[in-house]
Amino acid sequence: MRSEVCGFVLDGREYSSVLDVHLKWLTTSKRRTSFALHVGGLNHRDNASFVQAFNSADYSYADGISVVALARISGIPCIDRSPTTDLGADLLRQGPIALGRPVRVAVVGGTNELVKQTSTSLEALFDAHVCFHRNGYKNFADEDFEQLRRSQPDVLFIGMGMPLEAMFCAQYIADLPECLVMTCGGWFGFLTGQEKRAPMYAQKFGVEWLFRLAQDPRRLFPRYLRGVHSFVQLSFVAAKVRIRTVSGEHR
Repeated sequence: MRSEVCGFVLDGREYSSVLDVHLKWLTTSKRRTSFALHVGGLNHRDNASFVQAFNSADYSYADGISVVALARISGIPCIDRSPTTDLGADLLRQGPIALGRPVRVAVVGGTNELVKQTSTSLEALFDAHVCFHRNGYKNFADEDFEQLRRSQPDVLFIGMGMPLEAMFCAQYIADLPECLVMTCGGWFGFLTGQEKRAPMYAQKFGVEWLFRLAQDPRRLFPRYLRGVHSFVQLSFVAAKVRIRTVSGEHR
């Protein structure tokens, strides 16, 4: 069931259902795009090209606690935060069972060193084979897309950060391989140990972002400060939508 949250389309509800959809698509050998919405996306809500690109995804889900809160303010029940850090890992843990073989993974984003380290980590942590990796800073040429398609991945993880990763997918969708295509933001940093995951209590109570901020304040402080401003503004928008919806129901 698709719903709109402050201009962004969301499909995902409970985490288990989000995972089930991705596991199903992993085995279909058909191109499907899945985008994660978090504060990075909310901060670019005024970029019409980005919003259009994001909403073109076959599936989208709430990665950030701010998105979950806005959805609930809008009146959407039973929506969980589905961190791509968890979703990607669970997909690669359960994927080999569904496929009956190691998962073929393609990785795009970050620097050359980061994608190399990410590839090594993926193969060490999961029953996975990285069949393609490439940095996200150099423009793709036709031969790059051809090589990516020839690698025949089951899943392509694109870690360029929002809005770039969604706009990249929308622009080059016809050039991407027939597989599950997932945006994954900063997941590569967690996989390589450049950034540590917050303790479970911080994840449970929705303050994981504070743990991330403490690790890299110079990079993340402007993003989260802008995110607070975005959330406050969008909370009023979501509340108005909810009021109109409830008023319409009682007429």
